[in-house]
Amino acid sequence: MMMTRRLALLLAAVLLPALLGSFWIQLLSAREALMLQQNLRNQDAAIALASSLAQRSGHLAALRAAPCEPSICSRLRLVAGDGSLILERVQPPQPSPTPTWFVETFALPASPGRAIVEGDGAPAQLLLELQSTWAQDMLWSTASTAAVLLGLLGLLAAAMVTWLMRRWRQALRGIVAQVRALGDGRAGVTSDPLLSDLPELGELMRSMNAMVKQLREMFDAQAAQVGLLQRQAHTDAVTGLPQRRQFVGRLGDRLGDVAAPACTLLLVRLIQLDSVNERLGFDATDRLLAATADLLQAYVDRVPGACAGRLNGSDFGLLLPVTGVGAETAASLSAAIGAS
Repeated sequence: MMMTRRLALLLAAVLLPALLGSFWIQLLSAREALMLQQNLRNQDAAIALASSLAQRSGHLAALRAAPCEPSICSRLRLVAGDGSLILERVQPPQPSPTPTWFVETFALPASPGRAIVEGDGAPAQLLLELQSTWAQDMLWSTASTAAVLLGLLGLLAAAMVTWLMRRWRQALRGIVAQVRALGDGRAGVTSDPLLSDLPELGELMRSMNAMVKQLREMFDAQAAQVGLLQRQAHTDAVTGLPQRRQFVGRLGDRLGDVAAPACTLLLVRLIQLDSVNERLGFDATDRLLAATADLLQAYVDRVPGACAGRLNGSDFGLLLPVTGVGAETAASLSAAIGAS
């Protein structure tokens, strides 16, 4: 399983119980508050009714005549001192938009209000219960509102987590692409602005970029070293001209090409180079060889397809892709070398 998917599942496993727990605690708190409020209302109503009956003579007759509104009163009882029931009036529950399953699951039991009624011989106890439909409706409204708000909060959290995971995936894809490019030998420096907001991945990106730069420098140094070795292997160190093998190879390719035009081959030898070396020294001899190479290289630079090379210590070769210029070129080279 992908790391981002595991993180998403972990966040969901943390957020979902937190949201459900918050909803449950809020619902139970509202239920306890409504039950307490019902008890207080029942008690206040019982005391008020007892006080009203005390001002009248014959509380039993007055109680029977007292109105018991179905929307207000749920159950009214008058109990004698010995526990016998003197009077009872019951009203059915009022219709409510609250679902029945919610009423049964989150019932709101309340204690009846109690008050002592004097008169008609012996005191009696008044028990009064008011309708609880309003409390059930309020609890249902509170639960519905909390569910909607927590649902929206959950959706917002899910959207934020999805957005964050998407940014993580995009950033990780960029790093993976950089690693694959590095494996293919075409590595580049990544500067994804998304990684600036993700410190961990940003540090990984900076480390990757530093490694890419180091590898580039190493590859460039190796390429330069390989190029130098190739030049040293194929080029004469004193004159800078191709060595004998390279020159002979070019000559063989030219002679083997049937479609190629005729060409002119000039061989140049510096006479008595050993005596010059003994009299003037190595430095002067090297300067003479370099000057001769410059003369030959001038033809290579001016004539397309020309080629020059050093064959051995005092011998050079010049290949010109034209004919009829051998004598003139030889005389010109001889005069120039003699002047140098």
